[in-house]
Amino acid sequence: MLEFVLWFVSFVSLFVSVVWLSTFYLSKSGIVYGTDTLQYPAVSLCVPAFNEEKTIAKTLNSLLKLDYPKEKLEILVIDDGSTDNTYGAAKAFLEKSGAGNIVIIQKKNAGKAAALNTALRKAHGDLFGCVDADSTVSEDSLKKIVPHFNDGRVGAVVSTILLAQEKKFLQKVQRFEYILSSFFRKLFTSMESLYVTTGVLSVYRRQILVALGGFDEKNITEDLEMGMRLNYYKYKVVVEMGSKTHTEVPFTIKAFWRQRIRWLRGHVYNTFKYRKMLFNKEYGFMGMFQLPFHLLSPVLMILSATIISYGFIDRTYWFLLKVSVAPKSIFEISLPTLRELLLGTKFQIVFPSFILIFLVLFMYDRAHKYLQEKWTFPFAFIVFLTIYPLVISYIWIAAMTEEYFEIKREWR
Repeated sequence: MLEFVLWFVSFVSLFVSVVWLSTFYLSKSGIVYGTDTLQYPAVSLCVPAFNEEKTIAKTLNSLLKLDYPKEKLEILVIDDGSTDNTYGAAKAFLEKSGAGNIVIIQKKNAGKAAALNTALRKAHGDLFGCVDADSTVSEDSLKKIVPHFNDGRVGAVVSTILLAQEKKFLQKVQRFEYILSSFFRKLFTSMESLYVTTGVLSVYRRQILVALGGFDEKNITEDLEMGMRLNYYKYKVVVEMGSKTHTEVPFTIKAFWRQRIRWLRGHVYNTFKYRKMLFNKEYGFMGMFQLPFHLLSPVLMILSATIISYGFIDRTYWFLLKVSVAPKSIFEISLPTLRELLLGTKFQIVFPSFILIFLVLFMYDRAHKYLQEKWTFPFAFIVFLTIYPLVISYIWIAAMTEEYFEIKREWR
C-alpha cells in the first residue's frame, strides 16, 4: 500500500510540477515587475485592526514612507472593537506624525470583513488596498503594484509576503513555506489561476469591490473568498514579486494550529461555495486543472500521513512487545552495514521518494532565486521537509472534521 501511495503521489507531483513550470517558463510575461506610471491613481489603503496596540504604529509608519504621491494616498484605520489600546496607539501616532491623510475610525467588533466594508464605504480612491495591522510594506511596493491595473482584466494585485521575524524555531520553519507560496503565486499568475488575495497587502479596483457587494462578512477567510469571487466573475488576480511585505507569523503551536484550522476550513468552505468552477471549461486552466488539483492535494496528504503514521505505530508496537518479552534484546540491536542497507532497500519506495525530494529541492531553489532570498536554517528546512507535511496533514484532518460536524466557524 505504501509503495502504491508513494508512486501515485510522485506521479501526480511530477505531472503537476511539469505543467506549472513549463507554463511559467513559456509565459511571455515571465517575472513581471511594475514600471513607473506618469499618472498615479488615487489609492485608499485600509488597515483593519483588532488588538494590535503593539504593531499598529509600525505598520502606519511604513505606509507613510511609501514612495507614492501623498495627495493620492488615503489611509483608513478601522479599530474593530479592540479591547486593548489600539485606538490610542493609532491616535498617538497620528498626532506625532502630523499626517493629514490618515483617518481613524472606531466601530463595534464584527470581524475583519466588516471592517474592510466600513473602510470601503468611506474610501475615495480608484484603488482600494488592504494592509494587515501587524505588517510592514516596502517603500516601492505600491508603485510596483499599480501599473498592473493598466490591464483592464486585472481585478486585484497581491504582494509577496515574507516573515517579519525569524527568531523562534516555528517561524524559521514557516519561512520556507512563505517563500515557496510566493513562488507558487507567480506560477499561478502565469496560468491566470491565482485565486487568493492575501490580507497582508492586496490592492483592488474599488468599483469592482462595490459592484460585487464588498467582502463576505460571514466568511472566516474573506481574502480567499474575494480572490475566488473575482475569478468567478472572470477578473484576473496577479502577484507582484517586486512588492515585498513583511508580516508577523505564529511562533507557538497553539496559535499556529488555530490559524491553520481557520485557513483550511476557509479553503474547504469557499471551494464548495464556488464549486461551479470545478471542471468547467469556461474557467480554463483554473476550472480544469488548478481547483481540481487543490481538492486532490489534501486527500493525498492525509492518505500519506495515515499510512506513515500507521507504519510508525506498528513498528513501535512490535518493538515494545519484543522488549517486554525479552528485555535484553534491546542491547542486541545493531545498525545495518552499508551493503545490508543497499540490498535491503526497496527500489519501489526509494525511486518515488527520490523524485519527490528532487522536486522539492528544485522548487525551493527557484523560489529563493526569484525572491533573492538566501538559504538559511538548514535544520529547520529538514524539519520542514519531513515533519511539517505530517503536521499540516493532521490539521487538514481536524479542519475537515470540524466542517463535517458543522462546528461554528470563528475567526481565531
